[in-house]
Amino acid sequence: MKLEKELLELAYNIHFCDSQIEAYSIKIAELILRCAAEIESISKALYQNEGGNMNPVDDEGKERYLNYDFDCLKLLDQLWGLSKKKIILSTPSMYFEKEENIGFKPLKNAHKGDASWQKAYQAIKHSRVENMHKANIRVLIRIMGALYILNLYYQNDFMELNELDKFNPSQGSDIFMVSYGDINNKEELEKYIVTITEDLKDYSNKLEQWANEAPLELHELLKYEMENPSPKRYRIALNKHNHKNNL
Repeated sequence: MKLEKELLELAYNIHFCDSQIEAYSIKIAELILRCAAEIESISKALYQNEGGNMNPVDDEGKERYLNYDFDCLKLLDQLWGLSKKKIILSTPSMYFEKEENIGFKPLKNAHKGDASWQKAYQAIKHSRVENMHKANIRVLIRIMGALYILNLYYQNDFMELNELDKFNPSQGSDIFMVSYGDINNKEELEKYIVTITEDLKDYSNKLEQWANEAPLELHELLKYEMENPSPKRYRIALNKHNHKNNL
């Protein structure tokens, strides 16, 4: 991705570390604005793909503008729990040590317009000179992380693998890697972007087993080849379920 390439080039000119995470520049502001444009576009495309209303109306019944956050991300968060999805910074070109700067949830509260990168983006967009200090490394990494997650759900093209050792958690990124794990880890399941199971039937049974204590909703699992089942055949899939009681 071109945006990632430009971020890595920037990391050669600025030392990306905890003490410099508030460093800002015109170039960073430009990258933030470009990431935001991509996020708006992908959010609306995913929203449409999932059956969202492309012609919303206001309280008076008049047609209104479709919001990428309050409309699109809200629906996607209901479907997939995007607010809880965690990614990990994995590039060797950055030197952060604090946990908050290495692993984070870039779409947390984004469906409410309340993510830190959203506030910075709006400020920069409306008054770049006065708010240039908000165009910093922290915001850039988080908004690019949000775009990374949405791209994964949009591409939706790495679902079926027969050998676990072929799975690459970066999924094509040179900066981030997904949170992933076995579905048996109930406590961490909601953070996973990718889940790993040996058998789709086992996955469904596990979700049903938990239904009484924490109702779960399963969305659009890809078709699974049930012929010739093998305990060594793994399925790796996007985590597309969420707790109903958190909607």
